[in-house]
Amino acid sequence: GVCWDSRRAAPYDVHDQSDPDVPVGTRGDCYDRYCIRIEEMRQSVRIIVQCPNQMPSGMIKADDRKLCPPSRGRMKLSMES
Repeated sequence: GVCWDSRRAAPYDVHDQSDPDVPVGTRGDCYDRYCIRIEEMRQSVRIIVQCPNQMPSGMIKADDRKLCPPSRGRMKLSMES
């Protein structure tokens, strides 16, 4: 396999603050791909566990139950589809 991960190549949000290991297979068979997927899931859990420590303090939920859109500044900078 190739030791390349888009979270390291082009990090966004908190990916630049997390440091996942990039699993790389050596055999290239079905079992190797299975083992890589399992390790990718472990790395995802590792990132999820790190996230609460990096969240800003304060309210994380709007007081009213209406739809709460992101701020204008964030909408202008973030162009995800």
